[in-house]
Amino acid sequence: MSDERAPVLIVGGGLSGLTTALFLAWRGIQPILVERHPGPSFHPRAHRVNERTMELMRAVPGLEDALVEAGPWAIEDFAMVIGATVTGPEFHRMNLAEEAEAVIDGGITPVRVSSAGQDQIEPVLLKFAKEHGADVRFGTELVSFRQDEEGVSAVVRDRTSGAETTVRADYLIAADGHRSTIREGLGIGTHGVGTLSHNINVTFESDALPRLMKGKEATLYYLRNPKFTGSYIGTHIPERGSVSFDYDPVKESPDGFDAQKCLQRVRAAFGVWNLEATIVETLPWEMASRVADRLRDGRIFIIGDAAHQMTPAGGLGGQTAMQDGYDLAWKLAAVLQNEAGPGLLDTYEEERAPVAEVTVARTVVNYLERLAPHRTDIPRDVKADNIGVTIGYRYRSRAILAEEPDDGLPTENPREPSGRPGTRGAHVVLERDGARLSTIDLSGAGFVLLAGPEGAAWTQAAGDLAAPLIAHRVGADLQDVEGRWQERYGVRPGGAVLLRPDGYIAWRSADAVAEPKAVLDGVLRRVLQRT
Repeated sequence: MSDERAPVLIVGGGLSGLTTALFLAWRGIQPILVERHPGPSFHPRAHRVNERTMELMRAVPGLEDALVEAGPWAIEDFAMVIGATVTGPEFHRMNLAEEAEAVIDGGITPVRVSSAGQDQIEPVLLKFAKEHGADVRFGTELVSFRQDEEGVSAVVRDRTSGAETTVRADYLIAADGHRSTIREGLGIGTHGVGTLSHNINVTFESDALPRLMKGKEATLYYLRNPKFTGSYIGTHIPERGSVSFDYDPVKESPDGFDAQKCLQRVRAAFGVWNLEATIVETLPWEMASRVADRLRDGRIFIIGDAAHQMTPAGGLGGQTAMQDGYDLAWKLAAVLQNEAGPGLLDTYEEERAPVAEVTVARTVVNYLERLAPHRTDIPRDVKADNIGVTIGYRYRSRAILAEEPDDGLPTENPREPSGRPGTRGAHVVLERDGARLSTIDLSGAGFVLLAGPEGAAWTQAAGDLAAPLIAHRVGADLQDVEGRWQERYGVRPGGAVLLRPDGYIAWRSADAVAEPKAVLDGVLRRVLQRT
């Protein structure tokens, strides 16, 4: 058995694990990632890279373009339809072009959204992660782990050769799915509504698909079929589609769904009983609503589906997983590079657990509204709408210098940004050296101080501090093209705001202060948990 050393060991190569590996490597921390499967997901599963996730992804040059290009359709063409079958009458239609117009043209964000499925997103994340130095090992499984005060020792096994390696890491990340062996091994339970349905995803190919779906390729179907509740969506291959359907585990077993029985469900989904198709893959899965009781145990962090299991209605599961990975990556990198104190890592759970709770609750309501309005046994307890949980969730932690009074709401309407600490820094169109850019483009690599036109003292103070901080003055090196910066960030001409690497506002001063250097130094020490 050989021994290796790594700053971070990631177990699981799905959306959350790959995102964490990518953003750690991009920030100069080379992790090891192990994944028991031989390669990225073959099944489309989660679709879409939404607005908030893309704001984070675009920090890496070329990544936004690659994710958009991976999608088979323009997101503006995407629609969601509720019906009994794919080819039958529509009960209800929702066009995402309207949502895209409200979010992008409405001034909420400058990013583009990707229509890619998980089978297309993961290879993009993998490519960028490896290019930036992440050590990604497919076909490798976790055998055991133990942690102490100084780190984590884990034994991993190559599933082909059987060779075992002990990896000593400063931190271990459990990105190993909703049946996480790491979470279970730590004795961390889950809470929530629990199981909603048992389902099977069927990926199939049919020469008839291009004809049946002509003009409707970019449509997600929620199916309230007499035989089942489920969904249909196409893929980047015109002849390939994916049908999901529920079944009664008391009366049926997933093993009983052979190719012929799956074909019958596909035919029922389309309402075409002579449809010829080849079953490519079947994937049993459980639709559930759960959140882990804890997201951290010492030097071990729980992310993605291991931390939260939610319904696919609304497409928020994969997005929340990727956002977990980004959040943890910038905080781990800051601590490992001695820019922040270890207390910063406590803010991962403080911030992401409430986001998981409200997002999981929102997806339950989406499931009830779109697929199962007949379910009266499930509470419709949610405190946020879809745009709120997508792009308006709020953070409260020791890395946020909150302002009082606090209304306690889990989200903010991104159409009406307040600029309060703990909210996402709003999109404002700026100009630098004759080129247009967004406030969203300024954060990503590190902390950013934005001062008003009369805030030269703030930028001077930032330059005098030995801190990982870039400072700009709106009205000097940056021009406020539409004159909206002060309004959207809630400051006057002499004020300033501090943006974190995730674009969230950590602190703000509405106006000038007598000793900006001392104030800013104290703010950074508190936000970065530096003693």
